[in-house]
Amino acid sequence: MKIQIDTTLERDIDLLILEEFISDESFARIFLTAAGIREPYIIEEAIHSKTDATLGESDIVFILNTSGKRHALHIEDKIDAMAMPEQYNRYILRAQKDIAGGQYDSFSVLIVAPNKYLSHNKEAQKYIHRVSYEQMLEHYLSRSDTRSKYKSALIERAILEQKSGYQYEANPCVVEFCAAMTAYQREKYPGLPTGSVAWWPGYPTLLKDTVTIFKADKGFCDLQFGHTSAQDLFARTKKYLAKCMTVVQTGKSASVRIIVSPIRFENRFEDEIEKVDEALAAIAQLYALSEKIAEIDLREKHEQSKPT
Repeated sequence: MKIQIDTTLERDIDLLILEEFISDESFARIFLTAAGIREPYIIEEAIHSKTDATLGESDIVFILNTSGKRHALHIEDKIDAMAMPEQYNRYILRAQKDIAGGQYDSFSVLIVAPNKYLSHNKEAQKYIHRVSYEQMLEHYLSRSDTRSKYKSALIERAILEQKSGYQYEANPCVVEFCAAMTAYQREKYPGLPTGSVAWWPGYPTLLKDTVTIFKADKGFCDLQFGHTSAQDLFARTKKYLAKCMTVVQTGKSASVRIIVSPIRFENRFEDEIEKVDEALAAIAQLYALSEKIAEIDLREKHEQSKPT
């Protein structure tokens, strides 16, 4: 059977790791061995996106009971996204804060990424414990069942999307502001996908060639549809547009736009928090619209596939 996957996102790999770690001990052992954990264990908690309001988020955390002690395994997952400066150190600080709060007794921090990323990214090389995507892929390639073939295809797609150990140096004020904005978003708008670290953060959607972009300095929140006209997009969405939404042409793309207060990332996050909340509320509206359109597209596709 041929399995074709168009795109693999980091969230896809996050959820694969979460599922497989708790259901397949041989898969879990790839990570436990890399982290130097050899004792028998019981998984007490499995957490996706564990966030601290001031220190950011851990992609995945497993809290294990080993010999009566609680040990936390923090996992950072990367395909090719930029590693934020001091990201590894923030993992350490979050874990130390959790220990001080009595959440567990000890911890390990591990990064999982394609080999090229681990070899070339400076921040990735700070991690003592590492697992490569290629190790996960080898685990599934050694099996012949259909489920493993699907997992292999998902990981292979992620490896292909890895460019060459992303070394983009972000403006420190953008990195700091986006980290604070992500932590705030996780608390106030947990249903939203995480935005990228950029002057214009992007938020993925379920629709092909469609992304929500927060053009912070301009005060535009755009649900941007690639390779279409404003006229066609308006015809497609007019039944579902809120009063605050307009449809505009944006180059070769068209966007559903909500105008919000501009934000300067050079300012302190605390001074911009009301504007951040306004922007995230608009992004949430646009994300809900994208979900509605995706639902309609799926329904229409299903109707078209019915025999006449």
